[in-house]
Amino acid sequence: MRLGLTGYVKNLGDGRVEVYAIGEQAQLVALKKELERGPRAASVAEVVEEEAEMEEKYTHGFTVENSF
Repeated sequence: MRLGLTGYVKNLGDGRVEVYAIGEQAQLVALKKELERGPRAASVAEVVEEEAEMEEKYTHGFTVENSF
């Protein structure tokens, strides 16, 4: 939310985190940098970036989704 993006974040059962983000290129670059750094207690092995179709339901805010 701080970066002004919309979308979601979701913890996956295998320990990965899925992030779907909508925003301007500069915002997405800033997000990727933050994801690569990760939170203090986390260990980030890699960040894989893929393009995705825009989903209208994620254009109005940023949510934390249930993963299981």
